[in-house]
Amino acid sequence: MARQFEEQYPEIKVEVSSVAGLEEKLSTAIVGGAAPDVVFFPRYLTGQWAARAMLEPMSQFAAAYGILEEHFFKATWDEVSYNGEIWGIPFSTDARVLFYNRQSFMEMGLDSMKPPKNWDELVSYSKRLTARTPEGKLEKVGFVPIWGNQSLLMYIWQNGGSMFNEDYTKVLMDSEEAVGALQWVCDFVDIYGYGDLGEMGGSFGSAEQTPWFTGQIAMITEGSWNLHGLLEYVPAFYEQDLGVAALPGNVEQATVAGGFSFVIPSGAAHLAAAQAFIAWAVQPKNQLGFALETGVIPADVRAGHDEYFRDHFYWRPFIDAMDLYARARPAHPAYPEIEGLMFEALWKALAKEQSAFACLEDATTRGQAILDYYNAVFGF
Repeated sequence: MARQFEEQYPEIKVEVSSVAGLEEKLSTAIVGGAAPDVVFFPRYLTGQWAARAMLEPMSQFAAAYGILEEHFFKATWDEVSYNGEIWGIPFSTDARVLFYNRQSFMEMGLDSMKPPKNWDELVSYSKRLTARTPEGKLEKVGFVPIWGNQSLLMYIWQNGGSMFNEDYTKVLMDSEEAVGALQWVCDFVDIYGYGDLGEMGGSFGSAEQTPWFTGQIAMITEGSWNLHGLLEYVPAFYEQDLGVAALPGNVEQATVAGGFSFVIPSGAAHLAAAQAFIAWAVQPKNQLGFALETGVIPADVRAGHDEYFRDHFYWRPFIDAMDLYARARPAHPAYPEIEGLMFEALWKALAKEQSAFACLEDATTRGQAILDYYNAVFGF
C-alpha cells in the first residue's frame, strides 16, 4: 500500500516500521518530540490517549477530505469519538461470532443448520455435546463461556447491562444485569468443572491449532481473523464442517467489534503528508484490498458490503453483526483500566474466592474511584 501511495504522491515518501511494545515506545517518542507521523493504532485505546493529549484531533481533517461518519460501521466510529471530537480514522474492524462444528451437531442428532439462538439453547446444546471418558475426564465439550475470544463485557451486554451509565459518571458492574451475567458464566463452567476444563485446555494453542475443529470443542466464540487461518491449516474442515452464526443472546444480542484506526500522534512533523496518506488509505477500494489480503473486515461500510463479504456463507454473519448488534468498547479514557478490574472479578468468581456479586461489587468500588479521577482530571 505504501508503494502504491508513493506512485500517486511521488513527493511524499513513506517508511513503514513495525515495533514491539507499541504503547510504551510510542508514548516515549511523543514525549521526546520524535513521534512518527501516522500510527496503525488499536482503536479501543483511542479515548485514553486522546484525553492525555497524545493524539491530534481529526474532525476538521476528516470533513475537509469528505470522510464522513456514515461511511463507517457505527461501532468503529463510536470508538474513535471522544469529547465531541474524533481522534482517528477507522481502517479495519472485526467481530466475534459463534463458530461451531457441524459434524459434532449431526453426531448428536442436532440440526447442523440451526445453531443455538439464546443462552438457554446454548446451555442445552452444550450438555448434549459434552462427553467424558470412562475415567471421568472431559473428552468433548459443547460451549465454554471462558474459552475463545470472549469477554464478560459481551455477556453483560447480552444480559441487558452496561459497564457505565449514559453520562459516564457511574460504574454499573454491580448491577443486577452484570451480576446475573457473571453468575451465568460461573454456573455454565460448573457444568464441566473449573479444574476439569483447566486440565483439558492446558495443551491448547492458537485458535487454528486447538482441537475445536476436530469436535473436542463443538462451539466457540471467535473472530473474523480466524477464517483465513482455518482455510490454510484445516481446509477440509473449513469447506465441509465449519458453521458460523450470530452469538446467542439473552435479553439482547451483542458482540464486541474491535480493530484498528490510523491516528496522528501529537507533534507529528509532517502533518499534511500524514493526512494525505490517511485520506488515501481509508478509501473503500484500499480498505477492501487490505481486507481481502489479510482476513479483516473493512471499517468502511461500503467496502464491508462488497459482494465478497455480503454473499459469502462464512463472512455474512460477521457483516450482519457489524450492521446490527456489534458494539465498541466504551470510548471513555478510564475504560482500559476498569476493564482489567472486570477480568479480575471474573477469575476470582470462577475460582470461588468470592460470590459473583462480591467480586463485581469490589470491582465497581475500585472502578468508580478510577472513573471519578479521570472525570475530574480530563473533564469528561
